[in-house]
Amino acid sequence: MLADGAHGIALIDKNGPLLSETVASLKNEGHRVVGVESDITRADLAKVAFQNALNELGRVDCLINSAAIYPRKPLLEISDDDWDLENAVNIKGTYHMMVAAIEHMRSRPKVEAHVAGRIVNITSVDAFKAHPQNAHYAATKATLVSLRFWPVGQSAGLPGDCSPATAR
Repeated sequence: MLADGAHGIALIDKNGPLLSETVASLKNEGHRVVGVESDITRADLAKVAFQNALNELGRVDCLINSAAIYPRKPLLEISDDDWDLENAVNIKGTYHMMVAAIEHMRSRPKVEAHVAGRIVNITSVDAFKAHPQNAHYAATKATLVSLRFWPVGQSAGLPGDCSPATAR
């Protein structure tokens, strides 16, 4: 995105040292980058993280949800804690960030007719064909596939939705 002319980006990550390293690297290349350390598995923290990024950038036109964890375990060894963590990061974190972005996007003028911004949720081929040691990861990615058909615009009070038939 930066190479294609994005004005700036914000990176939100729980891993502070890696986040700092990535932000520094991109800044050294001359890009405008904001780093926000946060845990997006909690709605309150995700909302604050989005707001901190927004305060630094001034506006957000596009949210790209790419946070995920990918622990590998045989199906019969996946614990409740494993499922809970996978769901918290890969599903709830994505959802919390979507809500924060929608709240911002619906409160401002449109960037083009009927469009106040874009949300892209990164999923995986594993959503359609799980591997033997990642059933819990695959299930979360299948959920994200379902979210792409959620009529974001209508639910947020915006005209239209983000399904493939109406996305531009």
